[in-house]
Amino acid sequence: MVVPHAQQRRLKNLLVDVRYQLSFSLPVVAVAAALLVGLGYVAIDKVDSATKIGVNETELGGALLTVADGTRDALMRRAELITDGIVLGGVLLCFGLLLFGLWITHRVAGPLHRVAVELDALAAGRPGRAQALRKGDLLTAFYRQFSAALATLRARDEREVEVWRRVAAAVGKEGSVAKLAASERFRARLSEKEAALG
Repeated sequence: MVVPHAQQRRLKNLLVDVRYQLSFSLPVVAVAAALLVGLGYVAIDKVDSATKIGVNETELGGALLTVADGTRDALMRRAELITDGIVLGGVLLCFGLLLFGLWITHRVAGPLHRVAVELDALAAGRPGRAQALRKGDLLTAFYRQFSAALATLRARDEREVEVWRRVAAAVGKEGSVAKLAASERFRARLSEKEAALG
């Protein structure tokens, strides 16, 4: 049984499982960075070659010295701008890929985190009710099966508590001292079970 109230996704909760999320996101960023460094190196090398050719042609062309100096400076500035653009674009792309990787893995880590929380509660003897997943979360089929199993366990415990209540009521009516002592232990256990169910 899935409770209709779902938690909202928040930026501060982007890293639900840091180890899991980074183990998937960082290799993608590393591969992208390696490709960008290689491509950037080739592009910057081509820009430098073209700039050197342009500067040499300007100087050899016999143009006036001031015009040649201005053209050479313009070509050098253009080469610097292209190099800076390639480096900045690469850094921004890697940062964007990292954020995208964390966002995608968050859509998997979120449901797994919910399952872990519910399993911890179950191990402590408190079968809870599974919360609804957030819009866009992945592993929905797995989470539905988990929620159904959790609901089955909770229903079983609720039926058991109901039987225990009836037994406690029946034993309480008979009133012997031995039965009363057993009834007190029984009622204590029943209270524990009821508290676990919330």
